[in-house]
Amino acid sequence: MKGNMKNNKVALTFNVSWGDEKINDILDILDKHKVKATFFLNGEWAERHPHIVQKIAEAEHDIGALGYRYETYIDKPLYEVKQDMSLALEVFKKLHIDTLPYFRAPNGHVNKDIFSIADQLNVQMVHWSVQVDDWKNRDVKSMTQKLQKEVSEGDIVLLHASDAAIKTAKVLDEIIPFLKEKKLTIAKISELMYEIDIEEKTLP
Repeated sequence: MKGNMKNNKVALTFNVSWGDEKINDILDILDKHKVKATFFLNGEWAERHPHIVQKIAEAEHDIGALGYRYETYIDKPLYEVKQDMSLALEVFKKLHIDTLPYFRAPNGHVNKDIFSIADQLNVQMVHWSVQVDDWKNRDVKSMTQKLQKEVSEGDIVLLHASDAAIKTAKVLDEIIPFLKEKKLTIAKISELMYEIDIEEKTLP
């Protein structure tokens, strides 16, 4: 849920499950500000948009999996959860994309059994500590102010790069300069996880 709170890094993470327009705007903003982020990609979406997956990889952003079908895991039998997670991971192998061992459950819904399946598949579940609620498409100012009030060292920020989040690129263009002014370094999940204390990796 968080990285090492003893350093000054925060991670911007984007969930992607449908659409192929807004994500290009977001990639342009990240490139404009010279920062790297982490994208959690839905497996079905990745199959339909391999060229965008490749574009994300070539821009040297981190890529993690967001399930295969974007359906909550909590209501599924465990064998179906494992099947869905395995299918998602297989997609990126077929696309020859070197994803990192990071996985985010659809809708963020997890429990101890799902953590156990993640261990079996050798992936690390990654949640978030701050969300901008960009999927609600409120005004840019209020979304930006929400992050400014809540973000601090080690935070993992949840954003969305699906077409439903129509204002995310504008919010991103506001919050990146703010984070830099606050002396917070924008890092990828791999950088936060590398520096995390071992006792911080496991939720109680």
